[in-house]
Amino acid sequence: MICMTGKTKSFNGVVYTWRNGFGVKAEADALAQEVKDSGYFDAKVTEGTYDGYAGPAKEYNVWIRKSAPTAKVVVEKVEGFEKPVVEIVKTFKDSLPWEGTLDERKLKFIAAHELLMAHYDKKIKLILDFTVDDDEAKNCGMNRKSRRDFVKDCSGNIIAIALIGKLSVVTYLNAVAIATDNYGRFSNWGKDLFKLVFPEDYAQVYGASS
Repeated sequence: MICMTGKTKSFNGVVYTWRNGFGVKAEADALAQEVKDSGYFDAKVTEGTYDGYAGPAKEYNVWIRKSAPTAKVVVEKVEGFEKPVVEIVKTFKDSLPWEGTLDERKLKFIAAHELLMAHYDKKIKLILDFTVDDDEAKNCGMNRKSRRDFVKDCSGNIIAIALIGKLSVVTYLNAVAIATDNYGRFSNWGKDLFKLVFPEDYAQVYGASS
């Protein structure tokens, strides 16, 4: 048996680690099978030569992979957006987020937010304590425009989105873009998603030609 350590070999882009070398193929095959049976993902046997005492000799090397290659998840896209995200926002639209009392509307936002954060595997809360409806904004003389803010931990990670003023779908989607790291790749992510899912409302807000 040939003893070597620290060697790796790539098979179709997947890295395996050298385990043992043998002068007899049957012994290499037996170890490869033992490796597979022990719970390791895979083992391969390669044929080569080495410089023996009597000159070049044949050897059979056993290479192992301890775990399965990470599967590449392919997410279907709809006009550049992940299909699950579009479906969540469509469900949000179907809930009629502009209708109902302020408390009823808040529940619709929270339901959509929970689904979006689950999709992105984020634990980011949605704070709506500072939102108002149109009548309240008018009666109190408040600025009817909406804005968003973020609560961050000591490391600068976003842990909550806070919507302030008028409860707005576009403002919320823009905040989600930043919180889920979509803003850097698509600066108009929230606006464009709003246009895709809420085309009629988008035309009213931004104009049909924008």
